[in-house]
Amino acid sequence: MKRLLVVGCFGDKTGRLDGQIVKTRDIYEMLSSRKSKDVRLDMFNTLSVRDNPILLLSLFVKLLRCNTAILIPADRNLT
Repeated sequence: MKRLLVVGCFGDKTGRLDGQIVKTRDIYEMLSSRKSKDVRLDMFNTLSVRDNPILLLSLFVKLLRCNTAILIPADRNLT
């Protein structure tokens, strides 16, 4: 089974809806609609790290387990 991980700003808890969040959600929805049965799709919300930095450990575990990681950086991640 192939594992895909999408890392980006999903904005679930904040209620924000700007261009970065819309782009990240659209890419995730496109991947989930086109995936086959032998592909597992997972996500990691980078906004959750601001509230709980311990979640970086779960990101590292997810990165070790996935075959392909798709990083959708926001402004602060690019610098």
